[in-house]
Amino acid sequence: MAQIERFDQLSNRKLKLDHLNTHHFILKNEKIKNALFDIAKKFNLPIRNEVGFTIKNEAELADIKHPDVTIFDFTIENVNIETLRSFINKFEKTKKVVELVTHCGYVDDYTKTITSYVARNKELQVLQQAKEEGLFDNIQLISFGDL
Repeated sequence: MAQIERFDQLSNRKLKLDHLNTHHFILKNEKIKNALFDIAKKFNLPIRNEVGFTIKNEAELADIKHPDVTIFDFTIENVNIETLRSFINKFEKTKKVVELVTHCGYVDDYTKTITSYVARNKELQVLQQAKEEGLFDNIQLISFGDL
């Protein structure tokens, strides 16, 4: 809760927090998971759906907005247009909300000092290629704030 209050202070209450996120499946810790769920409910904020990884079942998310599916497999050796196309083909005709976890961006010398994951440029290139090829044309792209 202190982080949410600090976010509000630093943004002079001009930015709207649109979701809560975790890193590296920290929700395996029941106390942290319960605290996150309580905060999500209190502030009506969506969270990432980690069913199959850290959330035991969908019922735990009953009162919390979340994507129907979260795809964590678009990383390392799976960063290519074929993998992305297969995810799109699998879900584009469904009414499911699908979160594709990415770490796309530009890698500079500073970035290399704070993370070992440097395939960010490649992810960005594949996503740009997908857009150019029209792979997103029949998909409604939304943010967590749209859930």
